[in-house]
Amino acid sequence: MCLKTSTFTNEQIAENFAKDLDETIWKTRGARFIAARRLFFRDRSSVVSLVLISLYITFFTLFSAFYESDIDTEHEKMLDLLSITASIGLIAFSLIEYASDHQLNSNDLHNNAIALSKLRQRLKFARICGDQERIFQVAEEYEMEVEKTFKNHAPKDYRMFCIYKLKPSTKIGQVGWLVWYGVFWAYYWFTEFFIYILLCTGIPVVFVREFLAF
Repeated sequence: MCLKTSTFTNEQIAENFAKDLDETIWKTRGARFIAARRLFFRDRSSVVSLVLISLYITFFTLFSAFYESDIDTEHEKMLDLLSITASIGLIAFSLIEYASDHQLNSNDLHNNAIALSKLRQRLKFARICGDQERIFQVAEEYEMEVEKTFKNHAPKDYRMFCIYKLKPSTKIGQVGWLVWYGVFWAYYWFTEFFIYILLCTGIPVVFVREFLAF
């Protein structure tokens, strides 16, 4: 009785390796494009939040100056506390956002994703030509490109890309996918911008609550 053994040629091994490498590059590139967009919007949200907090502080100062004689002691203390808290928060938040440098990281990830796109094209050409040496060289270049970025994409960027690209072809499957994608999309952006929403809405809410009946 003879047992059949499966053998793989060097060409088959190289092709399987190239196929896995192509998928890896594709997913990394996609995740980094999404991460770049997320950080771009976060940088813009940071600027808007800082401007709004500054406007709040200016408003509190003008309000206190124009209505100084009409504000009782309790409301005056509350207004001072709110103004001081907003000022300290502005300084602390500015330092944190400056250190994060979302715009620089966004550009870095975007440029890296473009470089990975070009690398994937070179891999495609190497596969067509059957150039095994070139395929393994692309793998080394991929590792070098990934390490070039100062900030890596977040796990949720990778999951967002995978969920978006795994859209089913059937209508029934698309309904379930749409629900799941919508839930994750809401979670993705809410967790990213929660602090900005809180800062931009929390301060005026406290002011309106305390001075609504003023």
